Amino acid sequence: MGGKKDQHEIELYKDFQERRNLHEDVISFTVNYPLYAQEPKGLDFFSLLLFESGSGTHTIDGVAYKIEPKQLHFLYPGQLHSWNIYGDVKIHVVFVSGKIFSRFGNYFVYPIEYYKNNPIVNLGKECYSNIFREVLGIKNEVRIKEGLREIVFSRLRIIAMLVGREIRKTFEDKKYGKNDATIARFTLLVNSNFRQQRKVQFYASTLMITANYLNILCNKHLGMTAKAFIAQEIINEMKSELLISKKPIKQIASEMNFIDLSTFSTYFKTHTGYSPSDYVMFNKELVDRSDDEIIESET
Repeated sequence: MGGKKDQHEIELYKDFQERRNLHEDVISFTVNYPLYAQEPKGLDFFSLLLFESGSGTHTIDGVAYKIEPKQLHFLYPGQLHSWNIYGDVKIHVVFVSGKIFSRFGNYFVYPIEYYKNNPIVNLGKECYSNIFREVLGIKNEVRIKEGLREIVFSRLRIIAMLVGREIRKTFEDKKYGKNDATIARFTLLVNSNFRQQRKVQFYASTLMITANYLNILCNKHLGMTAKAFIAQEIINEMKSELLISKKPIKQIASEMNFIDLSTFSTYFKTHTGYSPSDYVMFNKELVDRSDDEIIESET
């Protein structure tokens, strides 16, 4: 049964697996019927909802969002939501278990707090088509008992990157107040330059503001310092390269403009607590352990 937190029911991933007789750490399916839940519920897993069609409202952490076709909705572990979805409903759903969400969460371009505060993304036609294709690919892959987990993660990473690009386009197109425009330009600059530039002063000078004022804006809008945001982008890219690219660590260090492998390793360990090789091994063991659990549950 679901757990309780602050008097709200929390739906547990393991309960969802049991009800549907599923064992995978990533689950994907399609909903084509109305949904209604007046009382907010929480989740202990990550939920991605791609709306092909449907109307109504989806309330996330107390904020009601109007549902429209070609929308992507995010729900993070610990968030509360309720909904009233009706009409010609078709929603493509992807659930990622909490125990491996940290790996998927690293793929997102912006801080998780940004997505929690902006959980609905209106997609352009091309972006929707691309994400739709990746979601269907995930659904097909997890349906196969011999499906390859790395293909699923690669598709999740592509989705995260496509969403990041769509958000950047919104930043570029939208008219902001002065401070909002500055932080939007900062995130775009970091995304374009973090491999070459890791100093806060570079970004502050480019934006023609002081490093101190940039930190004030980052703390207000991103919930972290400018240095922490830059480091997060660098670490996310490092993790992605280590887990997905299969390149030698020395090559990754060189491509990310670290002077040598030792400097790269020190930077990575300072921010993650792992050496690059230990991080790769830890994630491999996590995947292998999950595979063993699935095999045991099926025997």
